[in-house]
Amino acid sequence: SWDAGTAAAYCRWAARLAPEMTIYPQARVVEAAGGNEAPCKMRVVTFRADANMQAVLDYYYTKAVRAGYSAEHLEDGKDHMLGGTRRDDAFMLFLRNLPGGGTEVDLISNVVV
Repeated sequence: SWDAGTAAAYCRWAARLAPEMTIYPQARVVEAAGGNEAPCKMRVVTFRADANMQAVLDYYYTKAVRAGYSAEHLEDGKDHMLGGTRRDDAFMLFLRNLPGGGTEVDLISNVVV
């Protein structure tokens, strides 16, 4: 369950994403975690955006390509995935439509600040 301490911890991890992998504008963090030590230096953030899935995909695809990442979009039924690499850096997004509209995203990235 959510309490002030849990919410603060989630926000701290979400805020430590690299600029090219920040959460979608005006999205709400559902859960977040991370690690700072090799070999598990990464961030994992689940968030919900009011935007439709195509807008979220376009946003991350554009950010990734502009930052020098490869980017590939895959679809498996209702689930969509977008991932890419840049040298030793990698990211992966898993996107789902929410029943009432909007998109839920799981973002996994080893690109951290």
